[in-house]
Amino acid sequence: MSNTDFIALLAFFISLYGAILSTYTAINEFFRLKLSIINQDKSFITFTKSDKYLDEYGEYLGIYKKNFYTIGILVRIVNKSKNPTTINEIVLNNKYKLNSSSSIDDIIPTQFEAIDNSFIEHASKNFDYTIIKPLYEVKPLDTIEGYLIFNDIEEIPSQFNVKINTVQKSKTFHLNLVIPNDYRNEQI
Repeated sequence: MSNTDFIALLAFFISLYGAILSTYTAINEFFRLKLSIINQDKSFITFTKSDKYLDEYGEYLGIYKKNFYTIGILVRIVNKSKNPTTINEIVLNNKYKLNSSSSIDDIIPTQFEAIDNSFIEHASKNFDYTIIKPLYEVKPLDTIEGYLIFNDIEEIPSQFNVKINTVQKSKTFHLNLVIPNDYRNEQI
C-alpha cells in the first residue's frame, strides 16, 4: 500500500467519523417533546367556575356552571432535545385551548350545592402538583410534571388528543385516558 492510498483511506475514515458525529448531534438538537400520563387516578372532571359569591359570613364561594365542565389531566412533559422550547398553547381535541390568557382555578371543587341553574362549591381540595400553563419554558433535556386544566368543556370527550404548540413546531399526542374522579355528581 502506497502512502497516497494510506492517506486517502485515513481521510475517508476521518470524514466518515465526522459525518456520523454531525448526524448524531443534529438528531439530538431536533425538536423532541414527549407527553405521558403520570397517574390516571389523579385526573378529574368537575364543573367550570363562572363567578364568586359572597355568603353571609363574608366568605367567597365559587359559583359553577351547570353544563360546562373542567377536565384535569396529570401529565409529564419531557424535552428530549438539547435546545430549550417554550410551550405557547395546549389544545385538547382541536377545540379546547389552554394558553396564557386561560383562567385556571387554584383548587379542585369536589362537592357542590345546587342553587337555581348553577352550583355553589361546598368542598374542595388543593392540587397535588403544579398547574402547567403556557407560556412555559422547558429547559433542554428537562422534565416538567403537573396538571393540564381545560375549562368550559361542553361534552366530555371519548378520545383525548392533546396538541402542544411550541415556538419550533406543534406535536399531537393521543392519550389513552379513563378519568376516575368525576365530581359532577357530588352534590349535597
